[in-house]
Amino acid sequence: MTTVDIILCVYNAEDTLAEAIDSVLAQSYQDFKLWIVNDGSPDNSQLIIDRYATLDSRISTLKHDNCGLGLSRNKAINAAIKQGAKYIAFIDADDVWLSDKLTLQMQAFASHPEADIVVTDMIYYAESENYTPPIKPSIKFEHIQNIFSILCTRNFPFQPVTAVLKAYLFSDIAEFTSDKSGQDFYPFLKFAYADKNYFKVPLPLYRERQLEGSLQRSPKSGLLSGTARKNASKRVLAEGIADNTITQEKAQLLKLAHDRFCSWMLSGARKALPYRDSVKLALAQKTDFHSQTIFWRELGKSLLYPIAPK
Repeated sequence: MTTVDIILCVYNAEDTLAEAIDSVLAQSYQDFKLWIVNDGSPDNSQLIIDRYATLDSRISTLKHDNCGLGLSRNKAINAAIKQGAKYIAFIDADDVWLSDKLTLQMQAFASHPEADIVVTDMIYYAESENYTPPIKPSIKFEHIQNIFSILCTRNFPFQPVTAVLKAYLFSDIAEFTSDKSGQDFYPFLKFAYADKNYFKVPLPLYRERQLEGSLQRSPKSGLLSGTARKNASKRVLAEGIADNTITQEKAQLLKLAHDRFCSWMLSGARKALPYRDSVKLALAQKTDFHSQTIFWRELGKSLLYPIAPK
């Protein structure tokens, strides 16, 4: 069997952490190493981490001052790669894996050696208390076609945290960003830009919680995630031009993505920021938008938002 290095980053997760760890330890695929990273948690998370680390030799721990999810993941990935990691997986500290998640993803890699990334479907935690996936004798693993176009013109057709990835993608192509939200968009967009192969196990094998007070449910979620995606699109475009790898089609898609996510950012700003600040942010994007038509449309929305919020 091939070892999978699993990254679990923790910040103030004492209420959910044990269940997340238990779901990893209960995997039917047992050849793994679990890296638990304490990202400066002031609660009792470290006590839970230490308890599990003494019980299972496959658990390694890292601890540092708070630096955010993206940089914490990068530190763990780099440590894993230095020890020879070939495959990297992720689980958030408030989520849960179903028991056959790794087995099916590694079967997908075995069936499709060309695969670079294998994701799964997701089910919300509250909807899955007694859920058992309909495991079939033979599962058809789906090749996600046109993934670069999808990421530029639509959105993720999967949750990035469900992925198992070949480790070389992080050492050779891209790492997570330091954004507060959306730090996974840049690497997954960059992998797609590099024409890496995405496959999916079409079963909900990842249980995601949506906790009250979490960043993804905060008023600033749209502003932060839109900003991260806008910056990622701009960065991949600039990198493609700089290293002369970009095609006209990919350049156009990245420009469309940039303007779409800039609009997303400004929509989030209208909901999260004081009126003057949201208008100021919209005005600052005039030279950043590739389409001035879209810029003037978004500026108009920002100016009219108090009387026409929809």
